[in-house]
Amino acid sequence: MPRKTLEIIGKVFDKAGGLLICSLDGELGSCKDITVLDNIVGGIISTGMTLPGTECGKTNVSRKGNVVHSVDEAANGTGAMVFPHDKKKQCYRISGIAAYKCTQLGVLGAFAT
Repeated sequence: MPRKTLEIIGKVFDKAGGLLICSLDGELGSCKDITVLDNIVGGIISTGMTLPGTECGKTNVSRKGNVVHSVDEAANGTGAMVFPHDKKKQCYRISGIAAYKCTQLGVLGAFAT
């Protein structure tokens, strides 16, 4: 059975994932001013896209036009996983992502515990 992860310099990368944005930096909030525009991710077998959300209450032009489709794994066929941009905040915004043909969830918002 082939490996689903690839270890590089002590970090685990999801070989079956699509677009991984700031999800491996280890400290929430350390990626600043990230723009994610007009991406299409398809045919992935794990998670199509992971990325930080944006601040609540602000107009969001840094996330738009992103599409994830055809994500097909029985255990984790998730279109996009969005995590807080700052672990001290209780609110973050998810926008600019459309997902379809995902075996589990279209878009999943997660909080650090």
